[in-house]
Amino acid sequence: KTMSEVKLIVVNANIITLEHDLSNATSMAVGNDGKIVSIENVGNSEEFVKRFKGENTIIFDMNGKTIIPGFVESHNHMNVFADQLNWIDLSYNECNKIEDVLNKIKIEYEKIKNENENNNNNNEENDNKITWLLCRGFDDTLVDECRHITKDEIDSVCPDLPLYIFHPSLHRAYVNSKALELAGITNETENPEGGIIVKDENGNLTGCLEEMPAFNQVYKIIMVSNPPVLKEVQSKMWQCAKYFNSRGVTSIHDLFVGPLILKRYQAAYMKHNEQTNTVFPLRTTLYTPLAKSWEESGRPPILKHVSSEYLKYGGHKLFLDGSIQCYTACCLNPYHNDDSKEYDQLGLSEDYYTNKLTQLHKENQQWALHCNGDGAIEFVLDLLEKLQQEYPRFNHRHRIEHAQMVTKDQIVRMNRLGMIANFFIGHVYYWGDRHRDIFLGPERSQSISPLNTARTNNLPFALHCDCPVTPVDPLHSIWIAAKRQTKSGNILGESERITVEQALRAYTIDAAYFAFDEDKIGTLAVNKYADFIVLSDDILNLGDLDDILNIRILSTFFNGDCVFESESFPNQCSKL
Repeated sequence: KTMSEVKLIVVNANIITLEHDLSNATSMAVGNDGKIVSIENVGNSEEFVKRFKGENTIIFDMNGKTIIPGFVESHNHMNVFADQLNWIDLSYNECNKIEDVLNKIKIEYEKIKNENENNNNNNEENDNKITWLLCRGFDDTLVDECRHITKDEIDSVCPDLPLYIFHPSLHRAYVNSKALELAGITNETENPEGGIIVKDENGNLTGCLEEMPAFNQVYKIIMVSNPPVLKEVQSKMWQCAKYFNSRGVTSIHDLFVGPLILKRYQAAYMKHNEQTNTVFPLRTTLYTPLAKSWEESGRPPILKHVSSEYLKYGGHKLFLDGSIQCYTACCLNPYHNDDSKEYDQLGLSEDYYTNKLTQLHKENQQWALHCNGDGAIEFVLDLLEKLQQEYPRFNHRHRIEHAQMVTKDQIVRMNRLGMIANFFIGHVYYWGDRHRDIFLGPERSQSISPLNTARTNNLPFALHCDCPVTPVDPLHSIWIAAKRQTKSGNILGESERITVEQALRAYTIDAAYFAFDEDKIGTLAVNKYADFIVLSDDILNLGDLDDILNIRILSTFFNGDCVFESESFPNQCSKL
């Protein structure tokens, strides 16, 4: 590169490249195309600056601060997070008891009723408009009562406005009677395939809806009643991107993007480019469900008007089972606290999955398969074993998502078959105590998210937060992977700990591998994109693992441009 083509120079930094040939460096130059021109371990920063400085080059003296590659959040639902930004927060941080939940709903209900009365001009448009109370975060396993909330309880504080509560697992919803009425769900309504409309012992609706085929019967009514305004959606997605950047995330894999969400992404990227003359500050890989229109076309969705360097199609996402804490995971053995619960059922029929997965494998598509239970994983491995004999593929990188209960034998088989595991390590912290005491028991719970077993058996793996199921916080996930501490302070599965560096790789270069991006991002090297984070402390040289929780992200760079800057960044790193 000529000097005029270098837009950024970084000197006097502790750069953890995660490259094997040059593990640490001090100086880096970035071209106008956003790629690294040079990264070196030099003693004389002035000479490095002289070599690369052009008329418009920005120069940062990092004063010894640590730089690492940008995080790759390899399983999240940013579109859902964007939708829920303004929803009522009923999480445990806000509501410890069901009484707290009901009180918060009552306050919001009364506020909306007053607003509607004040705004009512008695015209037909206002008369026909349906106002929903949309809530998120209530977890029946975290509140003090450790039970479901019922529609009768919700009706007592929200009698005539429809209400929808999305469980943080994204596998369950709670609704009131008005919402059930609008969706046409009655005591006589049968369970849809793959979903459960929960009823009590007398056959009466409880207001609990398990899995997407069930709760989507209500959610689609919400979408009709409150159609998203594209301009507002774009604004929320930009807001979410900034939030992800503030957590050090520069790349994401969105794991359930249907035709409507695909249009949202394309519009958000295009408008951002047009209005700011900069690219949307997240590299995004989209994994899609088997939408009928895409199946009939015989090819993956076509992304228009946006460079594949920033927005691209990855593969197809299928749900093989549900959630352990919702008792909808497909397991090889019964649940710990209640062996009467159905435990060994896939989400849909074996024939359905066999046909669809076979088709995708033959079409050279990548699988991204939601499998929490070891039973679901066993089914996938048995099928892939047959497919690799009949239709062998090299480097397919079929993904198992979450992989909570994967066994050692299954890990060995996954590696042999060319599969990769994307672990939702946050389960150890957020639900580890309940997995031990309620769902899996003291023995099986020790081996959830078995990272060290995967490492010692050479299975490629990544880590993720599954936002909005848990907050976007890769540093927190790295701490969990290294310490295996639950929310109550107990250690769960000490033998499955990995080192901080191994966890860091699982959030950068190893996660990039999942979307075939390892040649573009994930480490800091010449000709890779300059996506990196400036940290307040050296993450690989801490006195105690808990010190990870005190590390602050000072700034995040995307394509060599600063897209997030903390208040303390200018004081700790000098712009020359």
